[in-house]
Amino acid sequence: MYSTRLLFCLIPLWVLAGCSTSRGPQQPERSEAEVKAQIVRLLPAKVSDRNGWAQDIYTAFDTQKIYPSTENICAVLAVTEQEST
Repeated sequence: MYSTRLLFCLIPLWVLAGCSTSRGPQQPERSEAEVKAQIVRLLPAKVSDRNGWAQDIYTAFDTQKIYPSTENICAVLAVTEQEST
C-alpha cells in the first residue's frame, strides 16, 4: 500500500523532470567576421562608419550572450533606425 502511494507521488515528479530538461534546436556557431559582414550588409546605405556600427552591435550581442541571428540583427537595426530619426 505504501509503495503504491509512493509510486503515484513519484510518477508526476518524473514526468515534470523529463519536461524540464528538453532543449530547443542548437544554433550554429557564427564567426565574428561573418556576423559583422552581415551587419554591414544590412545597415542602411546612408550610415557612415558602417564598420564601427558593426563592431558596436556585435559587441552588444556578444556581451549580452544574444545569438546574432538574422532576425535579431534586423530587430536591432530597425529599432536603432526608428529611434535615431
